[in-house]
Amino acid sequence: MGITDADLAAIAELGRRGYDVPGKNARRVLELIQRGELRKSFGQLLDATRRELAEQYLSRLHLCLAQAAYLLGFADQRSFFRACKRWFDRSPGQVRSELLKHAT
Repeated sequence: MGITDADLAAIAELGRRGYDVPGKNARRVLELIQRGELRKSFGQLLDATRRELAEQYLSRLHLCLAQAAYLLGFADQRSFFRACKRWFDRSPGQVRSELLKHAT
C-alpha cells in the first residue's frame, strides 16, 4: 500500500493547524496511514496522534502539564485533562506518575 495524495494532504493539514509533524512524528503519521488507519476520520487520526504524543510528553519531567497541553494543541489544561481521562481513564498527573514509576 503506497502513500497517496490524500495521505500527504492529511499530514499537510496537521502542519497547517500548527501541529509539529516533522521528523519522528511525520514517520509515525505515515505508519498509521500505511496500516490503513487513514480510513478513520481526520479527527480520529489527530486524536490517536495526540494520545501517543501525550504519553511522550507526560514522561518528560521538564515539561509541566500546561506545556504538554499547549504542545498538543489544547486550548487549556481542562481540555487536556478531559482528553487524558478519555484516553487513559486517569488524570494527566496520574498518568505521569505511572509512566515514571515504570521507567525506573
